[in-house]
Amino acid sequence: MTQFLRDIGFEEGVEPYRARIRPLVEALPEPGVPLTCLVGTGVDTVESLVYGDRGFDEAPEKVVYGDGDGTVNLASLIGPIKAWSDSPAQVVEVVELPKVSHSGMLSDKSALEQIIRIIDSINLNATSYHHSS
Repeated sequence: MTQFLRDIGFEEGVEPYRARIRPLVEALPEPGVPLTCLVGTGVDTVESLVYGDRGFDEAPEKVVYGDGDGTVNLASLIGPIKAWSDSPAQVVEVVELPKVSHSGMLSDKSALEQIIRIIDSINLNATSYHHSS
């Protein structure tokens, strides 16, 4: 990333990135609460941009697409989830929603059904806890 910032002529962004952003990204701590991730898949999503000798002032020579939700690439979505799943103390549920876009997550029927299921589960657990106290 620091090389990218230099390449685009944003040298003044290198040190703030090193000091503030990189530590957050490299050591993204697990949330410490049960986590359900709804992940849209099967939608063409930009994976990489290839620039030529003319640099970043011109449009990319090639756009490579991969899997994702149309906004966030699947590799970026799954990265933190995978790291958190490796911790025995962290409960992680991943729900893949085929052909659901990033913005469609708030209107797609299957996505909304999952959101309702999650909220119902939280409410059921809270009610059970409250009655047993």
